[in-house]
Amino acid sequence: LEASFTREIQRVEHSGIIFRSVSCGDAHTVAVTDGGKVYSWGAGIDFGLGHGDQGDSFTPKLIGMLEADSIVYASAGGCHSAAVSAHGSLYTWGRGFIGQLGSGQKKMSIGATKKTDQPSAPEETEYFQAIPTKVNFGGDVKGSDKALKVECGNCHTVLLTGLAGDEPDPQPLIPPVIQQPQEAQKLPKKKKSQGDENSRVPERPMAKLAANEKQKKQFLTLVVEVISGRNLIAKDQRGTSDPYCKVKVKEGRGKQKEKTKAISKTRDPAWNEKFVFKSCCNRIAVEGDPRMMEPGKAPELNWDLKLKISCYDSDMMGADENLGVLFVPLAGLKVNKQRDIWVPLSPKIEGQPVAGDIRLKMLLTDEL
Repeated sequence: LEASFTREIQRVEHSGIIFRSVSCGDAHTVAVTDGGKVYSWGAGIDFGLGHGDQGDSFTPKLIGMLEADSIVYASAGGCHSAAVSAHGSLYTWGRGFIGQLGSGQKKMSIGATKKTDQPSAPEETEYFQAIPTKVNFGGDVKGSDKALKVECGNCHTVLLTGLAGDEPDPQPLIPPVIQQPQEAQKLPKKKKSQGDENSRVPERPMAKLAANEKQKKQFLTLVVEVISGRNLIAKDQRGTSDPYCKVKVKEGRGKQKEKTKAISKTRDPAWNEKFVFKSCCNRIAVEGDPRMMEPGKAPELNWDLKLKISCYDSDMMGADENLGVLFVPLAGLKVNKQRDIWVPLSPKIEGQPVAGDIRLKMLLTDEL
């Protein structure tokens, strides 16, 4: 066995490309450039490099299949890797023998054969992805979940998601500040005159200056548009329902409640109704208290503050039946940025059969 080791930190030169992040796996490495490209190098066993083969690479090599999307984060695991794009898409590749690729596949994939001296046995059940493949993790293009960050372990993967509109935007790297020699920084001291002392304006603290430039409103208004539903559960004999929604802000200020009209004989209703909850929540509950924030520490938010929507089937002859409920946390949402999301319904009580999603447009604003 011939292996190369180094006891010193070495600089890897690669055509002047600036790398924004790097992740090391068991035997391979992936890195993301400032331009959103992904390079990999190291052991190519089990297709962990994403180049379509199992060849090793001793220098950073561009993963061509990811060039069409701008990548903001990538992670290397045991024999697999993953990447997240600026649009919130997730890609995985490599070995997926216990589901770490997230594809749901368990058997050997077509076009990817494990490198071995002997033919694969009939009971072979391992799965490989030779090139980066997009993973569906719940929802379509307008789904409520977008990938924000991914981390690969030895045999598992962890994905952080957020609401549509919270996708990470690639930011250009700030060039390093080059310190000038001390001799060049020294300037001849200027003698202070009496007039200079008298005309000097006292400096204002930066915190007070920022507060005076823009006074943020303490309370925020939530604008909710209940657009439509899809694939709701049927409650009548004709295989449809007469769905409507009740809308409220849970743990918010005031007790405002709203309700959409009922749409007859459908499982895919279109409501298109807008509701405004004026000054329904405190900015501190959504963004955190700036007086209590510490560098490197996440702000304390009120995660009980949520938009609650209950869906019902209207029944003219009896009590309305619940079709499901959904909650959308308001804490952590970006102010003055609208979201267009699909949110799945959940059971109101344990064991309740539910189905379908509700499309919402949400805007948390301080401008109303």
